[in-house]
Amino acid sequence: MIEIPENTYTKMGKKENDMNGLKKITHRINKLEEVFLVATLAVCVVVIFVQVIARYVFNNSISWSEEGCKYLFVWMIWMGTDFAARDHLCIEIISGRGKGKAKLVLDIVVKLMWLGICLFFTFNGLEVVQSMMQRGKVASSIPWLKVWVVYLVMPVSQGMLSIRVIAQIAEDIMKIMGRGQLADGSV
Repeated sequence: MIEIPENTYTKMGKKENDMNGLKKITHRINKLEEVFLVATLAVCVVVIFVQVIARYVFNNSISWSEEGCKYLFVWMIWMGTDFAARDHLCIEIISGRGKGKAKLVLDIVVKLMWLGICLFFTFNGLEVVQSMMQRGKVASSIPWLKVWVVYLVMPVSQGMLSIRVIAQIAEDIMKIMGRGQLADGSV
């Protein structure tokens, strides 16, 4: 299983009880992402392996394998953006400036920009999903798969990322208010 970096869930004492709810949510999101990403990768590997065997050994291919793996890959990419942003959520040119509380304020500004982008993708993704639902289009080689399910990954992944960013902003605000240790070790 993928190991979660220790600095994601620091223990700073009793004053951090306000953050426990958000940390539990982000921890559950982390676990959900890990299981999902590992499972979809495993499914893709098995389907592609079976497809290669079917094509070259039995001279018969699986009609839905390419399109199905393509859609799973799209889901892996979008969900992977949230997974990758666990601890790498910064714009170095901005957040690399300042020390102590000034650095935290800059980090919050960067995270607010990031949150704006995530919310943009979440809400516009929902509009795309609704549009696809109204059209009722199905995948060409997988007739039981509605295309809107593929497009659902954008609002889902960016909504989850929004939750993560909100939790990080709240944690930074708690540090500014004196309820935690700053990244540079000062209080």
